[in-house]
Amino acid sequence: MTSDSRVGVYSRYFQYTTIDRCDFTTSTNNCSTVLFGAAPTTALAGIGGGGPYDQDAWGAQNITTARADFDLGGFQNQLIAGVDVSYQTNDKLFYAYTLPAVGSGIYTLGTHTQSRANIGISLFNPVHAPPAGYTVFLPTLATIANSTATATTVLKSTGNATDYAFFATDRFWFTPQWSVIAGFRYDDYLANYSSTAVNLAVTPLKSKSGLFNPRASVVFEPTADQTYYFSWGRSAIPQGTSIVGAATGIATAQVNLDPEKSQTFEVGAKIALFDGALGLAGSAFNIQKSNALQVDPVSGEVTVQSGERDRVNGFQLSATGQIVDDWTLNAAYTFLDSRITSDNACTTTTAPAPPPHPAVSCLPNPVTIGLPVIFVPKHAGSFWTTYDLHDWAPGLSAGGGMTYQSAMNVRYTTSGNVFVPATFVMSRIARIPRTLSFDAYVAYQVDQLRFALNVQNLTDELYYTQSFGNRGTPAPGRTFLFSVSWTPNL
Repeated sequence: MTSDSRVGVYSRYFQYTTIDRCDFTTSTNNCSTVLFGAAPTTALAGIGGGGPYDQDAWGAQNITTARADFDLGGFQNQLIAGVDVSYQTNDKLFYAYTLPAVGSGIYTLGTHTQSRANIGISLFNPVHAPPAGYTVFLPTLATIANSTATATTVLKSTGNATDYAFFATDRFWFTPQWSVIAGFRYDDYLANYSSTAVNLAVTPLKSKSGLFNPRASVVFEPTADQTYYFSWGRSAIPQGTSIVGAATGIATAQVNLDPEKSQTFEVGAKIALFDGALGLAGSAFNIQKSNALQVDPVSGEVTVQSGERDRVNGFQLSATGQIVDDWTLNAAYTFLDSRITSDNACTTTTAPAPPPHPAVSCLPNPVTIGLPVIFVPKHAGSFWTTYDLHDWAPGLSAGGGMTYQSAMNVRYTTSGNVFVPATFVMSRIARIPRTLSFDAYVAYQVDQLRFALNVQNLTDELYYTQSFGNRGTPAPGRTFLFSVSWTPNL
């Protein structure tokens, strides 16, 4: 499949939706919270996000699986094995923006200099059009003056990635109730990337990874409607997996980084009630991540491997199925207690020892260790229920539910020199506020026709559907969707 599209001609974002300014050098950790400033109606947002580009991308994947059921020494055994082969390629042509003169009066943010980030847009009463003189063009060395492009800005890029993987899983039953599952997946992954700057300088990059990811489980099934298990697994994400998704592919600093690795321990149970009409499930888990990556919020590129280690302890509960006739339920809740257990702060300005010393020197980061992992909310839950109202009117049904996610930190910014403790502080914490959204629907079925009215965000709540870097994308307000569908008789 091939796509060719212009993306991001004009974009705005809410930056630093909630900011905590804290002094971590004192014993009291005094903090103050700012939400859009003291006067929300005068708050300004910057123009952000990536620039526009033309993209031509396609990919192909083939997964072939074989299954064998047989007795092994008189015991039941099941073996599943297969291969997973994929290829993806991506070509992009990047555009830039012309910038109005400084005297235009639109640079109301930051240093008020001629910069895209300094263009202020009203949050309270925004104008949904680009400012005068802020237009899209294809940059060249002769046309980059007074624009967002420089001589070293990426003009075009091409990338491709191949993955040859083999996987196998074997389940062995000691008894009809007790079994063990063991398996692995091996990936041979290669990503190639080349970028061309406005000055026509070409930068070729290559990232190759060989990944072995094992897993194992012990399963106890005392009856047909009960399952209890303990599992362990390890996974790794190679560099260069975002040939298509990222803004410009592989960053120079990314090529020689180790894969991002995770290890998971989990214990859980699944129970069916009322002859299978209602299913209950729950699990508790421990996730440990090493070699965590840091991603540039503007370009989407991996910029550095922090060496950060993260730990998440949590549990999840869910219920799915029928409570009584005509009444169905889907509910889930997840609790995540996350912590940064190891992190480094590095500097090139002060070395821990006289020369010779490394060009970059690092110490444990005293302000991030112990904080929650970014992009990990502590609480998340969803509830959805439907009821068939055919007793009142044949073909009538209705339902509704809610989605909740607690606030989560999305970026930590430090300032100062880690080798001079008095200067090294947490200067900013960017946080996405909590999400609470209610939705509902009513539908009416007449023979093969179905009429439905869906209402999303019933309370017109301000919340954020996406978060990346230190930015949040506001969700649509209260939305009404009316649809008519027809199902043919087969």
